Amino acid sequence: MMMNNYSQLPVMGGPRKVVGYISWETIGEARTRGVDTDEVKDYKRESIEMFKRDMPLVLAIREIYRNDFIIVVENDGSPCGIVTSADVSSQFLTWTEPFVMLEQIENQVRHLLDEKILLEDLQKICQEEGREVNAIDDLTFGEYQRLFENPKYWERIGLKTVDRSIFVQMFDDVRNIRNDVMHFDPEGIDEISREKLKSMANFLNKLMDFK
Repeated sequence: MMMNNYSQLPVMGGPRKVVGYISWETIGEARTRGVDTDEVKDYKRESIEMFKRDMPLVLAIREIYRNDFIIVVENDGSPCGIVTSADVSSQFLTWTEPFVMLEQIENQVRHLLDEKILLEDLQKICQEEGREVNAIDDLTFGEYQRLFENPKYWERIGLKTVDRSIFVQMFDDVRNIRNDVMHFDPEGIDEISREKLKSMANFLNKLMDFK
C-alpha cells in the first residue's frame, strides 16, 4: 500500500465478491489491539459501501466523504473500481477552477477600467445591444473586448507598454473559453484553455502591480 500510495484496498472473497476492505485506519486499530500477523483477514473491516457505476455522483458523494471511499460495481455486483474522497476533491477542483479564474480575470478587468471609462462611454458601447448599463459591472465580456479594441479607450486605460492587438487576442481567447465554461460541459475545458486562463490571470496580476 505504501509503495503504490494506496490508502485503502478492497478485500475479495472471489473474482466477483467484495467481502470488506483494509486501510491504514483498520491496520492501525488492529495493531493497537495487539494484532501482529501478516494476514489481510486480521485487519479487514467488513462494512463497505458499494454503488453501481451508473449511480449519479451527487447521490454517492455523502457516503464517499463519510467512509473516505466507495467501491464501484457492475450490474452483476462484480467490482470495477474505487472512488475516494481525494478523487472527488480533485474532480471538484477541475470543475471549479475555470470559474474561479474567470471571476479573477473579470475583477481585474473591472479594476483596469475603473475611473478610466465614463458612464456615457459604457452606454455608447452597449447601445448596439439595445440594453441599459449603469456601471462597469454591467458589461459583458464581449463589451469589455470592444472597449479594448477601440484605440481611444485603450489610450485612456493607460496600458502604453502593452501591444493592444496581442492583448485583444488574448482576451478574445478568454471570452471564447468563458462561453464554453458557461455551457457546463461535463468534460470541462482542455489543458490548453486552462493554461490560457492562467496566463491571462497572471498577466493582469502583473499589470495591477505596475499601476
